[in-house]
Amino acid sequence: MFCPRCGTQTERRGGELVCPAGNMPLAPHTASRLAAAFVERTATPSAEPLRYRAGGRWYCPGCGVRMVTEPHDVRCPRCTLHLNQFLVELVELHSHAGTIDPVTGEHIFDGMRD
Repeated sequence: MFCPRCGTQTERRGGELVCPAGNMPLAPHTASRLAAAFVERTATPSAEPLRYRAGGRWYCPGCGVRMVTEPHDVRCPRCTLHLNQFLVELVELHSHAGTIDPVTGEHIFDGMRD
């Protein structure tokens, strides 16, 4: 699975799924739900538009590509799945160190462009 904050391939460390680039462990509940939706495809993430404005850079946990961020929606241009239902917990519970965008080479801090 890819990190939804920076697009880096995650790794298992002591039973946890961790983004090595951002030194960010994913909460087990979040990791299992993301994997079910984006990797195993055993769950379908909600496509319901957000009630608040979305922002920042996000990457598809299944494809690793940069997602399209619109005012009330975050979706993958490749697999068309939506990250909407995960955004609050990803922002509030998952601190991510600054990294370099794997595609553009630009510095990213905490999922947002500098």
